[in-house]
Amino acid sequence: MTKRQKQCLDFILNFWERHGYGPSYQEISDGLGMKNKSGAYRIVTLLCERGQLRKHAGRARSIYGPAESGQHP
Repeated sequence: MTKRQKQCLDFILNFWERHGYGPSYQEISDGLGMKNKSGAYRIVTLLCERGQLRKHAGRARSIYGPAESGQHP
């Protein structure tokens, strides 16, 4: 896992703990200082493929941690 991927994962999990729902791609990109949300989308997709995050396709704010993290809808 790269440093940026770890930062993204930590941001999402912390956001979930604070708010009870997942961040938007815009909030992720803003929180990590990215210039656009496509970078956040790319990292989230990769983390989902690796099983470190999950998301519901077609639903807003549906990014969450794996079941064992306790952060899921």
